[in-house]
Amino acid sequence: MMIQFFKQIWHFLDVIFYFLGMLFVVIGLFNWNFIAGFIGLGISFIISALLIELIPQGKGGE
Repeated sequence: MMIQFFKQIWHFLDVIFYFLGMLFVVIGLFNWNFIAGFIGLGISFIISALLIELIPQGKGGE
């Protein structure tokens, strides 16, 4: 029971740290250059969208 609980918390923390990492990369790019910030923002959205599409496929989704 505790192992399942920790697995759920671990998956939640993975998602939180992923988005925090992307956020700080984009903030750093905006501090460096305005155009680079928007390019980084677009790339992070594309990567996030691809991951959102790929995760259900690995679990037997549609």
